[in-house]
Amino acid sequence: MASLYSALEDWEQTYTYAMKAVEIARELGDIPIEAASYSKAARAKANLNQYDEAKLLIRKGMANAESSGQPIIICQLNNALGFTLMREGNYREAIQYYEKCLGTIKDTDSFDLSISALYSELATCYENVGEYEKALSSYKNYAAILDSVRSKENIQKFTEQTMTFEFEKKQALANAEQDIKDAEAERIKNQQYFRMIILGIILLTVGLIAFLQYRGKQEKQKANLSLQRQKFKVENTLSILKSTQSQLIQSEKMASLGELTAGIAHEIQNPLNFVNNFSEFSDELVDEMNEELEKGDIEEAKAIGKDLKENLAKINHHGKRADAIVK
Repeated sequence: MASLYSALEDWEQTYTYAMKAVEIARELGDIPIEAASYSKAARAKANLNQYDEAKLLIRKGMANAESSGQPIIICQLNNALGFTLMREGNYREAIQYYEKCLGTIKDTDSFDLSISALYSELATCYENVGEYEKALSSYKNYAAILDSVRSKENIQKFTEQTMTFEFEKKQALANAEQDIKDAEAERIKNQQYFRMIILGIILLTVGLIAFLQYRGKQEKQKANLSLQRQKFKVENTLSILKSTQSQLIQSEKMASLGELTAGIAHEIQNPLNFVNNFSEFSDELVDEMNEELEKGDIEEAKAIGKDLKENLAKINHHGKRADAIVK
């Protein structure tokens, strides 16, 4: 409920439900949820410009967050404090908490929209203190994560469309199988009618054989010819049904292959997005590092080199993920 009201920017209700979550989590002994709820309540207070109350809530949540040992929860509290300081206009102090937040999750795969927003807010702080290169770097991280999330959403939409198509295909196959069963039942019914007709012809022939022997013989020949034609027709229909059944089995195999292909594409695309995004970002960092070296700013070049090394580690990590999926 707090998250929903936060999306609606109703900060009073966000705070009310976040504090209810704090109380319930405390009763259940769920320390991480209690800390996360304090974080959400603090952001609501910051949006209401009640900065002292927000900081008090963050201090309460920080003790729980550190005892939980969960990087994401610690990051949320530091993020909330950085946001509060930024809203308060204390940009330089806010930067250290935003960076601390990023430091707690640097070894995780937590690249969602909330982390993207963190980079955006950090870029704003750097801009306001005049560190424009770092502001640009943070904004690039924000854009890279946002692109990755959007790509993930596009893959999900494609997968859903594929699954819908496969479901409709299976439904069509099921209908076709039912049509085959109906045709088989109709064929059996026709056979029964045909046998009854033949039996009637035989009985009639036996009754009239005494005075219509010659004519009865002709009728018998005609009946045999009709029987052969019906037999050929039935055999031809059965052959068509068997061929249709083979085609349906092949179609089902192709549908299964389609599902497998879509699943593999979904699994591989995710790490590849990270590899592509961080590769592009690393290429830009190399240009920036060369510029700093030409200027003679060795410290800044080393800082960029450190960022580049972290990006390469992430590229390696996600490359291994893709390799594991392929194997």
